Amino acid sequence: MASLKPKEEIREFDIPMSLEDYIEEFRKRVIYILLGTTTTVIICLFISPKLISYIRELYISITVSEGLEPRLQILAPSDGFITYVKIAAFAGVVLSAPWIFYHLWQYIATGLYPKEKRLVNIAAPISALLFVSGVFFS
Repeated sequence: MASLKPKEEIREFDIPMSLEDYIEEFRKRVIYILLGTTTTVIICLFISPKLISYIRELYISITVSEGLEPRLQILAPSDGFITYVKIAAFAGVVLSAPWIFYHLWQYIATGLYPKEKRLVNIAAPISALLFVSGVFFS
């Protein structure tokens, strides 16, 4: 009598992905990253005046405490608007960084074995905490 072995279960990481599948996954993750980053940049456009006034107040207080005359100047007609947009874009990218890292990880994780994923799952929260503390420190 032949021994009866339990039917092996096919797990998702046992099935190799084709090149087209990786490209499709990459395209999907890039779209998610762009949508999330665009959303945070648009939100930051509304709070950009407050950010600019906060940065301006910090600059003025530091230059006055150093005994210098605070001089902020706009050299071209478009510089004010460009600065407004640059600050909003920078703040939006910083705020969306966890979203970006999450989707990058989801793309990379498709090519990893479960043992490798567990190691990264331990390191990822620590890295995120260090990133956030670095942003607050700077």
